Amino acid sequence: MKKYFITGVSRGLGLELMKQLIARGDFVYGISRKEIPEDPVFTTSKDKWIWRSCDVTRDDETMQTIEHQKSVNFLPDIVILNTGIFCLDNDEFYWADYQKIFKVNCEGALKWVEYYLPEFKERESGHFVYISSLSAKFSSPLRSMYAASKAYTSMVFKYLKGSYTSTGIQFTQIFPGLIKTDMSADFKFSGILSCSTLKAAKKILHFIDSGGGELCFPCWRILIQPLVALIPVKFLVKLMPKD
Repeated sequence: MKKYFITGVSRGLGLELMKQLIARGDFVYGISRKEIPEDPVFTTSKDKWIWRSCDVTRDDETMQTIEHQKSVNFLPDIVILNTGIFCLDNDEFYWADYQKIFKVNCEGALKWVEYYLPEFKERESGHFVYISSLSAKFSSPLRSMYAASKAYTSMVFKYLKGSYTSTGIQFTQIFPGLIKTDMSADFKFSGILSCSTLKAAKKILHFIDSGGGELCFPCWRILIQPLVALIPVKFLVKLMPKD
């Protein structure tokens, strides 16, 4: 049994990761702003999980979570940084919009790395997993804020991986394409082109169990990217209409 800390577990991929880990016998400490929904997995395995309300943009709630973990003697083996928000770009450029999304997608992930690193160094083991996005590698119309935030945190992870290679601490990055969640609902063909949270979570956990590293999926999304780059932006914009 391994101990996992997962952010953003109230729905979508984070919720599915938590459920699958508990179902197979691992222990999960999950956080999110909204409460997790009722589920038979949680009901039958109450001793395998802890959920706590935490807004990762608020330092006071982060510190309260850290203190609670100390009080229950919880130190994870694997940290999955899944919390993230998405919004389409506005017609006008406003730096405040970028700051808002960076607050969650960058600071909301890296603050946990800062906290756990000393503990992992002392223990000489630990595994950080960042749920990034293929948007961090391939730009898309109306997604510059989201792509920039994911790319920023991914670059920091790449640096950390190189800096801590001899410490026993691992840094894994996951770059998924469209997954059937609320975040992908803006894309017209998300139902056709996206994979389920069930399949995505299974793939991610198998990759982590295999040692981690860098995972991009689905493969077809990567293979067709050179062709997508040839499509006029004005056409792609029509596939992702604003509200």
